[in-house]
Amino acid sequence: MAKKLEWLDSNQIKIDTPKRTKKITGTRLGAILGLNHYASPFQAWCEITHVWADEFTDSVYTIAGRLYEPMQGEYLKNEQFYTGIVTPEDVYGKNPFLKTYGDFYKKEKIFGGMWDLLDIDLKTKQVKGVFELKTASHPEQWVDGKVPPYYLVQVCLYGFLSGVDTVYLVPTFLLDNSYDLVQKFINDNQDNFENKTDLSTWSGYDQLKKDLPPVNEKNTEIREFKISNQLFEVNGELLDIKGVIAYATKWYETYVNGGISPQFNEDDKWGDAKILKDLRKITVNPSDDASSILSEYDSLVHDVELGESLLKTKKDKIKVLGEKVNSILKESLNDGSEKTAVKCHYYEFTLSKSTRETIDKDKLKEDGLYNKYLIENEVYTIRKKANKEAK
Repeated sequence: MAKKLEWLDSNQIKIDTPKRTKKITGTRLGAILGLNHYASPFQAWCEITHVWADEFTDSVYTIAGRLYEPMQGEYLKNEQFYTGIVTPEDVYGKNPFLKTYGDFYKKEKIFGGMWDLLDIDLKTKQVKGVFELKTASHPEQWVDGKVPPYYLVQVCLYGFLSGVDTVYLVPTFLLDNSYDLVQKFINDNQDNFENKTDLSTWSGYDQLKKDLPPVNEKNTEIREFKISNQLFEVNGELLDIKGVIAYATKWYETYVNGGISPQFNEDDKWGDAKILKDLRKITVNPSDDASSILSEYDSLVHDVELGESLLKTKKDKIKVLGEKVNSILKESLNDGSEKTAVKCHYYEFTLSKSTRETIDKDKLKEDGLYNKYLIENEVYTIRKKANKEAK
């Protein structure tokens, strides 16, 4: 969060812009343009400037998307004959998000994000199309050729940044019973769900893949678009992709670099109201009177001091337990072994044994010798690292 936050009478927030800000991704672009009624320009600004960020929590819909994306890719490649399909794993290896920090466009200063699939010319190896994959829970948004505009501008941004004019939206429409199956899968793997482990390691994964409806022509559409033909209505004005880029760039320079937010909406139930409630928990509202400020300060100081007291007790116990862990690891080190490890829920403890040469200084001074009194001591090194599979 930004270090300094000031509430303005104009329903805006003023901050000292952090040195490192986030980029405008395809999802945030729709919010900035006012095309996404689930997210506002104020919410996008809060995320970009680190003022506030909603803790991402998987849901039945996001899990369904993660399950279907590989199936959609196989469908496009094997049944629709897009033979040049390339996945993020093909380009970046396993865990592409962790390797790229969610940004496939490192050279861009303001814009970034992650495409779902690329279409590559097999002869030239050049990108000729970008795919955005969706599992649709609201099919009414796609009837009669309609497309959710925030999805379209998202894929158009990634196509523009990739230097192509052809982009695809691929929605797979799932029935309610599909989501019921996914929800049961989540319920049966609550620990895995909370710890965000690889779906393929979850109990019942293989059976679920068999039970879920396959991706086929009946439930999946391929919508192809030429970016150069698309216009987006922004504040009553129709903008092509270059106009969108210019608008978003000016927005970024004005609000992000300028350090003053777009106006927030107290009645915005989707985003602003929740953000404002969270921010007011950690800042002083200008409308608060002296009595309420003193009362809240008194209560928080009491809670913090109580927490610090409990924390000191736990730190003392950690020190004692740490010494015991050291002993346990030494005892588990087999003869001739140089390393042993034990994995708990949150941390993994590793003990390494090596030898270190030391010199008996008193004898060295007494006899003027070095090698004769060389001493080898066993040295134990214990390291602790976070267990990434634990929440």
